[in-house]
Amino acid sequence: MSNALLIRLSGDAEDAARVLRAAFAAQDVTVSSLADVASFPLLNGRFGQLAIVGEPPSNEIGFGLLPFVALLCRAERVVTIDSSRQLVNVYSRRGFIARNLTSGVLQLTGSAGAIGLQRFLAEILRKGGAPAGRVEHQELRRVLYLRPHVGVPVGVGGSVTHTHGVIRALRDAGIRVEAVTSDTAIAVAATTEPEPPCQWRVVNVHSSLKAIPASAMLGVDLAMVGSAYRAAQRADLIYQRHGRFSTAGALLSRLTGTPLFLEYNGSEVYTGTRWGQRTPLVRQLEACERAALASAAVIIVVAEASRTELIGMGVEPTRILLNPNGVDAQRFARGGGAEIRRQLGLEDAELIGFVGSFGPWHGVPVLARAFVEIASRRPRARLLLVGDGPQRDAVIEVLREGGVAHRAMLTGKVPSSRVPAYLDACDVLASPHVDLGGGVEFFGSPTKLFEYMASGKPIVASRLGQIGDVLADGESALLVGPGDVRELANALEVLLEDPVGAVTFGAAARRAAIERHTWRENAARVIDRFRLVAEADDVS
Repeated sequence: MSNALLIRLSGDAEDAARVLRAAFAAQDVTVSSLADVASFPLLNGRFGQLAIVGEPPSNEIGFGLLPFVALLCRAERVVTIDSSRQLVNVYSRRGFIARNLTSGVLQLTGSAGAIGLQRFLAEILRKGGAPAGRVEHQELRRVLYLRPHVGVPVGVGGSVTHTHGVIRALRDAGIRVEAVTSDTAIAVAATTEPEPPCQWRVVNVHSSLKAIPASAMLGVDLAMVGSAYRAAQRADLIYQRHGRFSTAGALLSRLTGTPLFLEYNGSEVYTGTRWGQRTPLVRQLEACERAALASAAVIIVVAEASRTELIGMGVEPTRILLNPNGVDAQRFARGGGAEIRRQLGLEDAELIGFVGSFGPWHGVPVLARAFVEIASRRPRARLLLVGDGPQRDAVIEVLREGGVAHRAMLTGKVPSSRVPAYLDACDVLASPHVDLGGGVEFFGSPTKLFEYMASGKPIVASRLGQIGDVLADGESALLVGPGDVRELANALEVLLEDPVGAVTFGAAARRAAIERHTWRENAARVIDRFRLVAEADDVS
């Protein structure tokens, strides 16, 4: 049969779909994540082929479930696509099930046990609260940085920029940082930067715990405890970027007495019910989050909205540190835009730029609709979109329907070292964030915002949350209503019409970034809070 179900565990689903169409005559390819497979009428329909893409598939979370999926969907053929090595293997349905059923059963059994253990540990940590602490001196000298992660590796984007910005700033302040992660992509990304912020130690998860993200994260947490226990004993504090289902920092803090500084960028329970990260284990997710928050001596938030949320949950205000994101302003003073324009054939264009992960809160479809309006009036206008993400297809559809797809350049993901040059290539930069919906206050602190400011380019941004606090409307940027296509288009055109005034806006934004929003300032607030924790420990 020519129809295929393609399950993306990681890697590029579009490339995999092209392989299926070209090599296996698959005409109708249905792309799904493993979490969404249940929404397909597998028992009522029949797919000629089941395709699985990963890096490689057998190492990905959920691979152990696929023999059962193959059994249910009754595919005649199973194709595995290793996107990292460009390898394709073909099996009969029976052959694939026979080859993987035993390991699948073991993975399900191991993961089920892990879920029970995770719930038990989370309850102990939540009830125990933050450890009394073991602070030997008031000067911060050593930090253990933890970045637990499961799922698709993340080597670019705001979270990577933030992590490396914090580590580099702490290191520049004379602090030794040992960094541990389960994400191979960020470890590789660090080595490609002109000045690597650190050398990541990467921990691995045993395959028996990889049936679902929750059990895989317990495997990450236990691996981090085993790998970083001695480092936690040596450290003055443990700094963890909060991750879904993770209690790694809480466990290490409980075992060693080293205080935990938990960087909380927003509720994983919230994203666990929205934004394509849905999980049936919401209560488990909430239990892990509560345990991590209860175990932290200090909870670092990037926006006032998150501080307010935590206080509403009963967290003591004295445990919360408001520490917005920052930027390495020097990186964005190196130029390189002329070469980017030459490569893209945009030397004479009026170029509107955006950098981001195309998340549902970034508002890129709004920008695309605004560009349709602008393009109808300005023949030299072009749109440069740097990044990738879940709303990419929606953006492309808007541009196609508006007849301007040929005037937009979508680069896909680019290394962070290349972002300054892409920003420098633009005449105007857009940050069209939208409301989160459901009455939830916008809790972001976009790294792109500070990078835009440091680039010295004029900015049009949404009047939303911290964005409206950082940028001064009419001085360092033009602010518009979130989701207002007409207002966004008009503001972008105002800056395109007045290049001299636009330069003034850009210069004011860069000054503000240098004076108030560097990673050095971010690290200084962490260091100052550590001194307060150390002083309180001395008093006690």
